Order: sequence, then C-alpha cells, then structure tokens
Amino acid sequence: MDKKHNKLDNEMIQCKDRISKLEESAQFLSDVKDEQTALKKKVDCINNGIETTKTDTIFVRDKLIDIETDNLKQNLLFFALEEKYVVNVETNDENKGGATGTVDKKSETVQVYE
Repeated sequence: MDKKHNKLDNEMIQCKDRISKLEESAQFLSDVKDEQTALKKKVDCINNGIETTKTDTIFVRDKLIDIETDNLKQNLLFFALEEKYVVNVETNDENKGGATGTVDKKSETVQVYE
C-alpha cells in the first residue's frame, strides 16, 4: 500500500511539474502574442506615416512641376526673331474756322523695327 501511495505521490508531483511547465509555456505564448500585437500596431502606424509621406511627396512634386512650368512660361527666350513695335501717333492739325471753331485731327500708325 505504501508503494502505491508513493507511486501516486510521484505521479502527482510529475503531473504538477508538467502542469507548471504548460502554464509557463502558455504564459510565454501569451507574452509573445502581446508583443506581436504591439509590434503590429507600430508597423501599422509606420505604414500610415509612409503613406502620408508618399501622398505629401506626390503633392509637392506636382506643385513643383506646376511652378517650374509657370517659370518656364514666364522666362521664354526667343533668338533671331525681329521685334516689332506698333506705335500710334496722333497729330493735331488745328484749323480754326472762325466762329465754328472746328479742329481736324489726323491719326497715323508708325511701325518701328529694331
């Protein structure tokens, strides 16, 4: 009877050790899962930051292209083209007609080439 009692005690001790090891393993897996969840949240946050940065980069690039295009439009250089200026010149030929007081005006267009 003592042998059976000792054998049961040994088996109980072994079962308690195995249960203790299983609890430690379960706690370890729970800790790993918590760490993995925390890391996943950090990765998601970083991915959101990257997406925001990509969007901002695209916006800035498009804005820069617009500015460069406007700058090029404003700074066009033409070589070997004659410049043509058109000037309107008005001359007054005053012919005062006594009591009527009429004035004749003539308008001429002068073109200047440089």
